[in-house]
Amino acid sequence: MDCFFLVSLDFFQWNRLIFNTSHNRPAQAKKCRRCADKVARLDFIVACSLSVFSFFMGSLTGSAGLHAVALKELGDIIAKGANWLSILAAGKPPTKRFPYGYGKLQFLSSLVMGLLLSFGAVSFVFFNIQHINDNLVSPPSQLSILAAVMVGITCEIMYHIMKCTGEQNNNLAVLAAAMDNRVDAISSLAVLVGAVLANMGWFVADHIAALAVAVLVARIGGKIVMEAIHGLLDIGLRPEIISEVEACCRSVERVEGVKNIRGRRLGDSYEFDISLYVPGELTVIDSFRLKQTLSTALFSTIDHTEHVHISLYPASSKGAG
Repeated sequence: MDCFFLVSLDFFQWNRLIFNTSHNRPAQAKKCRRCADKVARLDFIVACSLSVFSFFMGSLTGSAGLHAVALKELGDIIAKGANWLSILAAGKPPTKRFPYGYGKLQFLSSLVMGLLLSFGAVSFVFFNIQHINDNLVSPPSQLSILAAVMVGITCEIMYHIMKCTGEQNNNLAVLAAAMDNRVDAISSLAVLVGAVLANMGWFVADHIAALAVAVLVARIGGKIVMEAIHGLLDIGLRPEIISEVEACCRSVERVEGVKNIRGRRLGDSYEFDISLYVPGELTVIDSFRLKQTLSTALFSTIDHTEHVHISLYPASSKGAG
């Protein structure tokens, strides 16, 4: 007679308490979070420096564009400071009250950053329209061209550093900050073009360039907000990731079918809830070994996997209600 059993196993806990494996995900995750912490701290320091530099150069050269960049960087100081703190908090170990850790703080931080970007874009528009209507336009000093180039190059370098780190660590907060730096680089390019045209006689060019940048800022801010909301609402992982998990499951000996696979993001890591069909006569120890084999395969195949929950059902229950 087939015996029915349902066993859920958090492999992360078993791996830590019962046996060792060559795929030490907790240690790797800790290393990744240290890396994310370092770039977030660097990003915060750079934002502070750029805000002071842009304000000083804007006052020195009379560039409305640089003043606008300084204002945006001031908002970035708040956002990136919160971003840095969220990454630090997300690396804290789970507690009884928060058994899955604090990973979702990264989504909350990204949401705040996206909203600030969008708000900054709207403020940017009103600021420039008001100056154009009041005819407060004049050509900035040519020194503003050099300042815009320096700010743009710095932001673009930070974009590449943070984009690389965010992709390697699967960290949405770092990726959001990377996009913010790309927006700053494009904003500086617009300030550069506006300053050049203004010095050639088209005085309003500085403000028109700023308006064009505001549209891009709002679009990127909206995208970051939507991605953060999806993370907070536990939207499912991409179909290709689920397909990889299913392929891993079917490759394990004695797995006779896949009942269900669910996955979600917990900050910079993935959690999977897997239900499989196995022979009804499988013993408890064989079930444990099967889960051990499958979990190890998932850890080595699917990057950023940190928690795997596996439930087993007898193959004879296929199609049952």
